[in-house]
Amino acid sequence: MSDPSGNYSGWKATCIGQNNQAGKSLLKTDYEEGLSTPAALKLAVKVLIKSMDATTATADKLEFCVVSQEENKVVQRILPESEVEKIIAEVKAEEAAKGDE
Repeated sequence: MSDPSGNYSGWKATCIGQNNQAGKSLLKTDYEEGLSTPAALKLAVKVLIKSMDATTATADKLEFCVVSQEENKVVQRILPESEVEKIIAEVKAEEAAKGDE
């Protein structure tokens, strides 16, 4: 990341934008080195839910692209809405379960 002054800083996980403090706080507690792709997607959804201006996160408001390396080739895959909806539902169910504890 570079800021307007030209200073460069490296991050493993960070947020920028209007509600970045809420996202950074969540990343500090939930981010772990070496997260699997499904776990990283869930974490991304959690951060977006906490920091979005919209009242509810839906698949038509979020879009994800997974970039990976397979057989020495870079492969990018845009997740279909159905897969994004499934991830959102899983995150919301986990958050509801935490609230019941």
